[in-house]
Amino acid sequence: MSTIRTFSHEFKRQVVEEILSGGTTTAAAYRKYAIAYLVVAWWKKAYSLDRLDNEPTTDEGYQEKIAQLERKVGKMIWRMTF
Repeated sequence: MSTIRTFSHEFKRQVVEEILSGGTTTAAAYRKYAIAYLVVAWWKKAYSLDRLDNEPTTDEGYQEKIAQLERKVGKMIWRMTF
């Protein structure tokens, strides 16, 4: 029976940044860390959307960040009025 491993945002970000910087290839990274190729692909997508506590790297990521901030501001304004 296999065990389910969990990884911190820091580890995921480290692996993705290693790939994006050209320090290693995606294939080498998933072999090195014994992680499925698809998992690394998900991490790269999450990284591009600023879901690993990093700055967004795509327009889509920036749009999502703006929407999150707008929701926060809306909640703050709502709390101030009541």
